[in-house]
Amino acid sequence: MCTHVASYAKLYTKAKKEGDIDKKEADPIPLSLHQSMLKWAIEANTAFVWFWTLAWNCMARSVLIDQLVFYIFKIDQDSTICKYDDQKADKTGERLSEKNIYANPHEWTQCFWTRMGIYVALNCGALASNEWLFLKEGVKEGAAST
Repeated sequence: MCTHVASYAKLYTKAKKEGDIDKKEADPIPLSLHQSMLKWAIEANTAFVWFWTLAWNCMARSVLIDQLVFYIFKIDQDSTICKYDDQKADKTGERLSEKNIYANPHEWTQCFWTRMGIYVALNCGALASNEWLFLKEGVKEGAAST
């Protein structure tokens, strides 16, 4: 995966210099690619990446991963609800919608609760003194998404 990403970065940079890139750089991640990413993260034993893909479940830009804190989640009757404090287009948070995240009992690799449980169990020491799921205390905002 690292080799693929490095190769892609070089090819993208070259294409960008030549003006040969699609102007729409933020294409959605199709489910098949998302599933491949989850499978790779599990096989590579990287719980961080496996849980980080939570942004896909929240229908959010990956840079918003820094803002994931425990208090933005609440439990509904059949889902977990995620509502950010603000977003790029709505800094006041007045027009933000709630995102429902459902458990997936049929495919454990895609289940929010499975990923959350394993990630929290592996990082309970760091999470005990910090409300952010990914951003470490004392680290500049933007570091987790980078």
